[in-house]
Amino acid sequence: MSFIETIPGHVRDAVLASFEADGAEQREYAGDDREFAVWLYVIDRSCRRRIGVSIFDLADFCWRDHFDDGATPKKALSARPRCGTVSSEHHHAYSYGMIRI
Repeated sequence: MSFIETIPGHVRDAVLASFEADGAEQREYAGDDREFAVWLYVIDRSCRRRIGVSIFDLADFCWRDHFDDGATPKKALSARPRCGTVSSEHHHAYSYGMIRI
């Protein structure tokens, strides 16, 4: 099962519509891999909401490795080394239901 298929239907539709409108940065980073780009988009939206910056503004992290290993966005965020600007709330508050589109 793909990452996108794990998102509940009504939320998936909203995430994909938002991604199509606002996901240019994630599409560019992911190349031709739409599934990876959407996965990044979900993480980036959560990060922007929680700490006010994009994942691309933080220190380098191997997002692709975590995606390829089947990590959920929540698991990938939890695995990311903490830095001074990232609160523990950010790492533990993620859930699909909290995505504000």
